[in-house]
Amino acid sequence: MRRRHTGEGIEDDVNVSGFVLLGFGVVALALALIGAGYGAGVWAVVAAIACAVLLLAGTAVLAVEWRRRRSHSLSDPVERQGH
Repeated sequence: MRRRHTGEGIEDDVNVSGFVLLGFGVVALALALIGAGYGAGVWAVVAAIACAVLLLAGTAVLAVEWRRRRSHSLSDPVERQGH
């Protein structure tokens, strides 16, 4: 069984790219809402498409990494203790 603790999601450097993509997705969402609010329809659509792509990519990276780590921890009975 894995040890659960605060910061477990960002413990590995591999997860950073997923979190960065999610962050850019949130920024793109904000830009889409701002563009729609100001009436810039083309920019709002471009930002909304970028938002969807970035959020899906970030979620996919984190899901693949989670599955890789889970399959690795199930096959390897030795746990990492501490930091």
